[in-house]
Amino acid sequence: PECCTNHLKELLFFTEDLLTKHGIFHWLDYGSLLGALRNQEIIPWDTDVDFGFLKADMEKVLALKSKVSKAGYYFDESEPDIFRICYSKNNRQHVDLFSWGEKNGQMHSLYYKIDYFDFPPQYLNKLEKIILYGKAFPVPSSIHKFMIDHRYGLDYMTPRRTVVLSQIPDISPNEFTPLVGQLLDEIRERDYRIWQLENHIPIRKFLQWSYHS
Repeated sequence: PECCTNHLKELLFFTEDLLTKHGIFHWLDYGSLLGALRNQEIIPWDTDVDFGFLKADMEKVLALKSKVSKAGYYFDESEPDIFRICYSKNNRQHVDLFSWGEKNGQMHSLYYKIDYFDFPPQYLNKLEKIILYGKAFPVPSSIHKFMIDHRYGLDYMTPRRTVVLSQIPDISPNEFTPLVGQLLDEIRERDYRIWQLENHIPIRKFLQWSYHS
């Protein structure tokens, strides 16, 4: 709905200004970066905005909690290695702030804890700018190579909506594997592309990443 997109745009602009004002190194990533490149807008069915930041700035980001609250939003720190700026405590549309650190010479997602999204640190040496809703946002350098090699593959500019579930229950590692298999079967029947899945990924994280592809 238009109102939801407007809320996300509001959070997008607020977060960008906040991080920039406080000197926190960051970049647009995942589905938000994809939407910016494809259509210069948030993907219509997206439910969040995605930024990356460096693990070294974890305390700086956490220190923004009072400023987020003062602006009327809700700062969620309930999960490790990720912060969320929500529209409100009840309206959970939000910005994801993903922390990244180096592992084996690669930038590594501390939240997802898999190597699938890793990328060489030189992509962050000199960030580029991309225009989204008339505003410039920082993105990794050599952005098209970055998207092809480290995000969504050669056809990333072709929209391909997959399954979106609004509520995903928390499932233990011993329980979710059959459910993942069932979901993959359903997605294959609809001729959607499947990304690599590792058994320790909670199903809610799998869906969060898969619907951007």
